[in-house]
Amino acid sequence: MNYQAALSYLDSLSRFGSKLGLERMEQLLAKMGNPEKNLPCLHIAGTNGKGSTVAMVSSILREAGLKVGTYTSPHLSSFRERIALSGEKIPRSSVAQVVEELMPLAQSVRGLTKFEFTTAMAFSYFQKAGADLVVLEVGMGGRLDATNVVVPVAAGITHLALDHTGRLGSTLAEIAGEKAGIIKEGRPTVVAPQNSEALFVVQARAQELGSPLYPVASWPDEGKIRFRGQAFSLAGSVADFWLEDLFLPRVEVGILGRHQLANAAVALGLAQRVYEAGLVVLEPSAWQAALRRGLEKARWPGRLEYFSGKPSLLLDGAHNPDGMEQLALFLQEFFPKARPTVVLGILGDKDYPSMLSELAPLAGKLIITVPDNPRAADPGELADRARSFGSQVEVVAQPQMALERALKGEELVVVAGSLYLVGELRGKIQTFFSQ
Repeated sequence: MNYQAALSYLDSLSRFGSKLGLERMEQLLAKMGNPEKNLPCLHIAGTNGKGSTVAMVSSILREAGLKVGTYTSPHLSSFRERIALSGEKIPRSSVAQVVEELMPLAQSVRGLTKFEFTTAMAFSYFQKAGADLVVLEVGMGGRLDATNVVVPVAAGITHLALDHTGRLGSTLAEIAGEKAGIIKEGRPTVVAPQNSEALFVVQARAQELGSPLYPVASWPDEGKIRFRGQAFSLAGSVADFWLEDLFLPRVEVGILGRHQLANAAVALGLAQRVYEAGLVVLEPSAWQAALRRGLEKARWPGRLEYFSGKPSLLLDGAHNPDGMEQLALFLQEFFPKARPTVVLGILGDKDYPSMLSELAPLAGKLIITVPDNPRAADPGELADRARSFGSQVEVVAQPQMALERALKGEELVVVAGSLYLVGELRGKIQTFFSQ
């Protein structure tokens, strides 16, 4: 089997199973000898910020000398991004080899999904490669997600908001209940700032399971260092962090966005749990240096990724109202006078009226396009919605042509609305700005 044949097989699997549950995943892993039981891991759920947190905690632990595997989704440009070891994407040959090895086992598990198979691939690859620790990003939800077969060193829960309401619930409390499903008995949980409704659910679940809870507290506008029990405090784009008796002043965070400071604090909390578990063997001063270097070096492509030039361009995978609100706040803070040209493509199962309400009022012009995904929203309907905000709107269905149209001007260009759109255009953007 070659790489393309492996991808074709993966694409032949269903996106969703006939019913939600972990049974199929558990059956496949048992046939594999349960590799997940031999892999120390961190498990991260949330509505937004999961991938950024994975990137930051993985960077920290690599700086501390660990061989770290990461499992994330979706990918931007290549399937290989989903499974990475020590910051390097899984080789094409390894994708083909692992798929070929697992196919006979998977065929005996009725209704196995693509994500379940891919998750099993990750466990197999990391075990054979001798990963010291694996950082797992939940695909969707948490309680019934295929990744929720592990008993992690610690769990992390990033910011919670309404998304995937058709599958996870229509209220914040219901969604929090699904995300809190990754909390395990006696294992610590680090949680980002939350709406009180969501936090109550997380706290109740942690208490029920005897999970020590480490909340992240942030006051980014006050510019002061604070301490509240086991909480972090942080301020500004260069942040001050406090974790119990560990104080890290003036830490640079390598991923743009004020909201990333809370994600950075979750990453620090998770890294500290790994350190306390004895998986990192460093003196305290060397450990603090690794924490600093890791956050500074962390990168997460396609999330507030800025390209300088004329025009300059901001690439962001904001794909739900909460993410779009963070993008709008970033534009208002760092580009207060700009009226950007926005290339926008959104999936039809998203709350695109709310997303448009955040971004359309800031745009000088909206170019509506269609991400390469069968769930893409109808561009005509998006355009009609956008015009209700008084925006100048144009429909260019082909994303490459939409980008070319936007780059002809001199204003800031923003590409947003879908990770599928960002992934489709990122290579062309890199080529344009490297010329």
